[in-house]
Amino acid sequence: MSLAQEVWVLAQGQLIAQGTPAEVTRNQAVVEAYLGHGTAERLQKSAAHSQSAPIAQESTV
Repeated sequence: MSLAQEVWVLAQGQLIAQGTPAEVTRNQAVVEAYLGHGTAERLQKSAAHSQSAPIAQESTV
């Protein structure tokens, strides 16, 4: 999608989303249609968890 400025997403012949690639990939209807029921919520929880987890620092020994 890096070549497109705007995309349209169809599911079962119906337009379910339209916008920039970033907007469309964050759209819950798109995630649900292509990755399955409940996936959008799981991805949001996973992202929230990874943002709150401490980042390990590398040792420079």
